[in-house]
Amino acid sequence: MKKKMQALLMLVKHVMVVSTDIIQAVIDQLRHSPVYKHRADAANLLSTIGLESIQQEGLEEEVFQLLVEKLHQEPFLVVRQTVAMTAAALRMMGRIWDIVEKQLKEKSEVSRRQAVVSLVSHVLS
Repeated sequence: MKKKMQALLMLVKHVMVVSTDIIQAVIDQLRHSPVYKHRADAANLLSTIGLESIQQEGLEEEVFQLLVEKLHQEPFLVVRQTVAMTAAALRMMGRIWDIVEKQLKEKSEVSRRQAVVSLVSHVLS
């Protein structure tokens, strides 16, 4: 996993190569890496890649859904904060706030709790 993250960092930040496969690999790192630092680095790479490249590859909705999921369920605050900053950099916070607002009004305690976690992550970032 460490070598995979290093390779992604090199390709995106230094060589500035972006493709569907690379974005998908970054998404996979954010979603599955057991190392919290790699998940945070993957979120940062999505910011570096940028919304335009993500849209060109048709991965905007997948990235959005993953960022929402990570804001709600990521156990490490530093990763949630990085995800919040990434969502802001990718101009996705408006959509996320709409979801959070709806969750705050729900009867489900779990949904309201997820909304609060999202708010706290953003405020602390």
